[in-house]
Amino acid sequence: MTAWYGGTVTFITVAGHRVGVGHLRRCQLLLNALGAACRASLILFCDEKLPLLPYVEGTQCVFLPSGDLSRDKFSKAIENHVTKNHTAIVDIVHTQLFSELPDPSFLFEELRDRVKTVVAIDALGINTLAKRIPNAAIDTLIVPYIISKSEVEVIRNVGKIQLIGPEYALLPAEYSNIGPRKISQDVSSILITCGGSDPDQYSIVCLNALEYLSFTCSVRIVVGPFFSEELKVKIYQHQANTNHMIETLEAPCSLIEHMLWCDVAISASGLTKYELAATGTPTILFSINEELALANQAFTELGAAALDLGADVTPEMIYEALSRLCSSFEIRQKLSMIGQNLIDGKGALRLMSAIEEDNL
Repeated sequence: MTAWYGGTVTFITVAGHRVGVGHLRRCQLLLNALGAACRASLILFCDEKLPLLPYVEGTQCVFLPSGDLSRDKFSKAIENHVTKNHTAIVDIVHTQLFSELPDPSFLFEELRDRVKTVVAIDALGINTLAKRIPNAAIDTLIVPYIISKSEVEVIRNVGKIQLIGPEYALLPAEYSNIGPRKISQDVSSILITCGGSDPDQYSIVCLNALEYLSFTCSVRIVVGPFFSEELKVKIYQHQANTNHMIETLEAPCSLIEHMLWCDVAISASGLTKYELAATGTPTILFSINEELALANQAFTELGAAALDLGADVTPEMIYEALSRLCSSFEIRQKLSMIGQNLIDGKGALRLMSAIEEDNL
């Protein structure tokens, strides 16, 4: 891939206590998919730099305050970092964006005046580019998710080119070489992952659910880079006062090893669910709010998401779902097969090849 980006690709994304690191991780894996021959850089709007350093190691990265996502500040922020021979890949859409910026169309207008091509990665739900600013100055819109047919029709009106569907699910390359998952007859190991920030402390809800189990199991729980100190203390206290064998995973850059280790995962329904599907991990999913629960329905209707509990989950709800999975090898095996058939882990390379083809 050398022709389409015209010189340099600049990724523009966000990370922090409210949005976690999912957007940043997507940009990083797309950057890796471009290969060493591509000149690429990253503009990262964040509220704290230190926890993000492991995620941008080896990358030409410019850190900017998250408050600079206003027209004047954004214009000044990018003026020294993009030129007319650049392609800008923008991944900034999250549930809070439109409450902070009711009309963020200026972000794309500013880029449109400065770069060769504007590529945007959209979100799910009601707060999306396709629904809120369908006339945004975008050349290519990427929606790398499982969505309903009605949602596809809305997206078709945005940008010159649309790349839609699970075949573009953005996963690290290591997820592309996984063979068929072997499902254990019994459940003895559980992975808990609630995103990079978990502001509503669902990690504790998940841990409390395990206390209803009649057997002892090995547990790995992800402690994200933007977990509050209060939440960390609660996790460590629970770890010290349970019969389960709990190991904390402090801001891991990859979860594949832990997904392949566990018999069942309990996960917030973010981008991680595509990694869980690719690894064939039987999973209990929940959403952090009703908007995201509705947005994730198309994914769960295909069966790849294992058992989806929706929003406002309680320890009792998670325990009941966990009991169902633990008691049925057949359900776990079926969910595993559906997930791996749906997500092959090659979305990043497929996406970059599609953008190259459309830009030649």
